[in-house]
Amino acid sequence: MKKVHLILSVAVLFAAVFVAGCGDKGDEPTTYTVAFESNGGSEVEPLTGVISGSTIDAPEEPTRANYIFIGWFTDNGTFAKRWDFATQTVTADITLYGKWVLIFTVTFDSNGGSAVEPETVTEGSMATRPALPIKFDFGFAGWYTDNTTFADKWDFATRKVASDITLYAKWVDFYEIVGVRWAEYNVNAFRTFATNPEDSGMFYQWNRSTAWPATGDVVGWDATNATGDSWESANDPCPAGWRLPTQEEQATLLDTDNVINEWTSLNSVNGHRFTDKVSGASIFFPAAGSRSGIDGTHYNVSINGFYWSSSQLSAIAAFSLNFTNGTISRGHYRYSGFSVRCVRQ
Repeated sequence: MKKVHLILSVAVLFAAVFVAGCGDKGDEPTTYTVAFESNGGSEVEPLTGVISGSTIDAPEEPTRANYIFIGWFTDNGTFAKRWDFATQTVTADITLYGKWVLIFTVTFDSNGGSAVEPETVTEGSMATRPALPIKFDFGFAGWYTDNTTFADKWDFATRKVASDITLYAKWVDFYEIVGVRWAEYNVNAFRTFATNPEDSGMFYQWNRSTAWPATGDVVGWDATNATGDSWESANDPCPAGWRLPTQEEQATLLDTDNVINEWTSLNSVNGHRFTDKVSGASIFFPAAGSRSGIDGTHYNVSINGFYWSSSQLSAIAAFSLNFTNGTISRGHYRYSGFSVRCVRQ
């Protein structure tokens, strides 16, 4: 009988040990490894022993010269499945792939003007137009990819950066006629000059800052006359260092004792030329036409030129320089769209 009890005791002890051993093995968690492929960036160590079903912390971002790190993805190359470290859990061994975007530097050479800081731009993006530089006794006329020739003007609204690039500032000199220093170019977009002396630039309504194109139809035209005793400085479309002329300054161009004014053409564009009889300084005003104050219709291109002054004529009109082939007049309704030619401050 004692022998039976001894056998039973040994069997129970063995079963207990077996069950205990099996219980320990069953409590061990399943773990996985998360590897990081930085795709050309600095090395990132893998995470080992990650418990199944748990989230992981994002590792320190890798670095790579001339690139910006975007994030970690489960699909290499396509980069459509971004790993969310806050919510996604690890349920298998996995490799996460680094995505990068190439960056370029846009450098601004102000050609003697005030310094302009460079910009860092991602591939395929557009640079931001910097604040206008200033150069004493000159007017800023835009940024160009070609220095000195200035044939390739950079359009910040449409042009994308595809490489490291340097943009060069173009400056406009002035032409002094009977003591008034005139710009060589019409105003184009707000506070920028047109590219060539014969270019129309853009049209403005008196004491308003909205620039209207010199060709085609327009939408949203304001058919009311702006208020004010003079053109407010906040609405002055002239670049830094320049301003709209007063009616007295415009009148000096009509001083036939000191100025020759003649209907002529420049590069096949009709217009009026004013030349100082003493100094020989000469400026050309293209006959860009104008826009009707009623609906903004463009008319009389190559026939008439209309240029605003900053001076009011009445509550609904302002002084302007208006010319055709043979006649010159002064003044028009404020709601009309005219060209702007600046004078030096």
